[in-house]
Amino acid sequence: MLHVDTFFGTTTKGTPQEYSIRWHEAFATAFDIYVKSINQLKQFCEKLDIISVLGNHARVSEFHLAFALSKYFDKEKNITFDISPDPRKIYLYGETFIGLHHGNTKIMDLPLVFAKEFNKEWGQCKYHEVKVGDQHHYMEKDYKGVL
Repeated sequence: MLHVDTFFGTTTKGTPQEYSIRWHEAFATAFDIYVKSINQLKQFCEKLDIISVLGNHARVSEFHLAFALSKYFDKEKNITFDISPDPRKIYLYGETFIGLHHGNTKIMDLPLVFAKEFNKEWGQCKYHEVKVGDQHHYMEKDYKGVL
């Protein structure tokens, strides 16, 4: 939702972007949408884990959004937030290792990167998945046993 990160309408690295909504309006809209989404989701689970994975267009704005949301829901004991700016995050769900990354890298290298960086968690899981979002479309591949 946020693809510009400066007052001048550029990405974090300074690439100019065309946009139809000003940066401050986009941030306010994104905040409202995420608050509504989280409030909806929390009705269906005992514990809700929110994991922020920063993209490559608006890293600073995305961190600010995650930070603001974590403070907004601070008193909700059944909601946790991982808002660290680390580029790689993991989530363990039963016997499944889920690696999260924006995907603005060599995607086929990510299974090995995750296996090396999070070797303990990787080793304790039977199933492994890596989720990325940079390509903006759905694609599924089985790469040597990693989905």
